[in-house]
Amino acid sequence: MDIKPVGLAVGVPTRGLKVGLEWALGFFAQNYPHNTNRNINVVRGRPIAEARNLIVENALGWKSKYIWFLDDDVSCPNFAARKLMYDLEQADDDVMVAGGIYCSKEEYPAPMVFKENGNGPFWKWKKNEVFDCEGIGTGCMMIKTEVFQHLEKPYFKTVDEYPKEDSEVIMRRVTDDLYFCKKVVEAGFKIIADGSVICAHWDYSTDPPKAFMLPPDSYPLKEESKVA
Repeated sequence: MDIKPVGLAVGVPTRGLKVGLEWALGFFAQNYPHNTNRNINVVRGRPIAEARNLIVENALGWKSKYIWFLDDDVSCPNFAARKLMYDLEQADDDVMVAGGIYCSKEEYPAPMVFKENGNGPFWKWKKNEVFDCEGIGTGCMMIKTEVFQHLEKPYFKTVDEYPKEDSEVIMRRVTDDLYFCKKVVEAGFKIIADGSVICAHWDYSTDPPKAFMLPPDSYPLKEESKVA
């Protein structure tokens, strides 16, 4: 039996716990492009890299054109999926990934977008700007599935990097998203970040849950805060 292609596979890797109201409303209210078939693939209780790899395999089996990852602790605007698909449709053919931007969960939140891997978070962009980067968080990420024809498995993996004996580089943990982004770049493709798709990163361990956001006086939002 022929499989009818799916325009968009929506992948939700989840711990299987409760999500916040903001996440549920953002997911429910997504405004997808017209005439886009989609399957929602929820993977519960698996390690994050394993869950993402499984979602990719399912999407390829459905012959999906795109995969949109939305983590269960990242709430996004209702135009997120539509805008990220728009970005990829308008970009050059070698652009394979478009991501929304959210912050780390820490006292001084930093955007999880990296102009050059190894040089820390990239701040010098403005809200609504679309720009090239080498790494971005996978929590709100749109991917052209054709890129997986050029990548070896596993596509996602969490690893620890150790310095060589003659190196002074400090050991750093490479998360599944940066592992994937590195593979994409090394295969000769590009990644873009969309500064209009700004998301909240939720910590559900607190009561009430706490949202980590870009500070209103940070470089990306500075001019907007002055106007306000």
